[in-house]
Amino acid sequence: MSYIWLRKEMKSSLVANHVATYHGEAVAVAQIAGKGRVLLANVDFEPGERILLEYPLIEVVADDSIPAFQVLQRLEQDGQLEFSLIFYWAALSSLTQPEDKSSRIGRMVAAALVPPWRAVPKETQVQALELHTPELTGPSPSVLKILEALWGYAAEAPAALLVEQLLQVWIYNSFDLSEDGKEAGVIFLASAMMSHSCAPNAAWHLDENNSYILHARSPIEQEQEITISYLSPDELMLPSSLRRQLLESTKGFRCSCSRCLEPLDVARAFLCTCGAEALAHAEPGLQATSPVPWDTGFANCGVLTRGELPDGQWEELVCNSCGPRSDLARGLALEARLLPWARSFPDFSTLAKVRETAVSADLEVPSKLLFQAESLLGDRHWILDALRHAVATAEPQRAVELLSQRLEVHQEDYCMTLRARLHVSLGKALFSEGRFPAAEASYREAAELLALLFGDDHPEHLEAASLKQAAEQKQADVRKPDAKMPTPNRTAKKRR
Repeated sequence: MSYIWLRKEMKSSLVANHVATYHGEAVAVAQIAGKGRVLLANVDFEPGERILLEYPLIEVVADDSIPAFQVLQRLEQDGQLEFSLIFYWAALSSLTQPEDKSSRIGRMVAAALVPPWRAVPKETQVQALELHTPELTGPSPSVLKILEALWGYAAEAPAALLVEQLLQVWIYNSFDLSEDGKEAGVIFLASAMMSHSCAPNAAWHLDENNSYILHARSPIEQEQEITISYLSPDELMLPSSLRRQLLESTKGFRCSCSRCLEPLDVARAFLCTCGAEALAHAEPGLQATSPVPWDTGFANCGVLTRGELPDGQWEELVCNSCGPRSDLARGLALEARLLPWARSFPDFSTLAKVRETAVSADLEVPSKLLFQAESLLGDRHWILDALRHAVATAEPQRAVELLSQRLEVHQEDYCMTLRARLHVSLGKALFSEGRFPAAEASYREAAELLALLFGDDHPEHLEAASLKQAAEQKQADVRKPDAKMPTPNRTAKKRR
């Protein structure tokens, strides 16, 4: 498919011009109906090949020594901020510098009731305002409260709308730089053009200077759209209904990538009584409330009859061998029971924040539940994977077994980052058991995957390569004869 005609429409765009000027040999911006602006490849890319390197447009860091930031903290404590404080601070930090006296809006920072804070040049703000935001109907109550607290007025429309638009720019386009409990964020121009996919063809990371670096994770053809994941590697393992919920809550769109359009959801895999895998339908998706009672005796791996369940609480599963099944309720009961715990699992911490009500995680998950889960849930079920992770962490003596099981499951291309990190963890577990050849092989696999995803100068690749060398050295040491062993005296007389 040719996008030449689409590119012509983008000539007037500041972002498109920026991309053409600095990254034109590699990528181009195009407009696609139903998606908006996207990034297309101008040439073919092989897996592991660098696509682009981009410097930040604006960076912000939380700083409670700044009076304006302290005002935001007080508003947050009073429950006046709808979103995270860092987004509002980023919006204020994207106002123009005090020297911009072209209008009252340009003098906002200088006119505040608190000392001025660091802002940006007008050109930078104009570029930021070209990034995607939803259609605005007016300033939000939170922004009006901020204007009242910092400037003493709440309803001056141009100023309020500007702050609201900058807020939305950061909500929808920023990358998280938070570290060691200190919130921070950054926005880019070219990188903000990339669409999300739950099966992305590119991988990104930020280097020590917060530059955005993009590599191809699979072959990308000329004029093919370049996609990344807005979700973490662990969140990509969630069922499609939960991935969509996350993206709708945090990015404001419903994902329609190839994975999300699959009719059956591999992340909700169950064991059929015939021994084959049975998958749940992707729609209507995983429900927040239990579809079946917990006290259905799920520990016995059998089936229930319809008479044992309330009407309307039966979910059909599709077995790979025997087709649709409506009698596998014990697996559904266990899934429902473990759902609150799984949603609050540290790897899915964002998921716990997007519920309308707080997630209850009062269920302690002993290792015996893993045995029950393995008799009812399929290997690809996301909760079984989380259980194996939890038990491997709590019981290091089982780490090799459980990490190996997780690696067998995560073989798809979209699992590549998670698979690389699992290989590092498996290598460490094998190394601790003195299984140095196996550890070296696991580290080698991790190093190769991480080099493909992030480049051979990335800290994670360098760590994996270093661990591989350490395992190789241990193997060599084990093979060496012990120099301290006495050499037999072959001339000594035999004892009678």
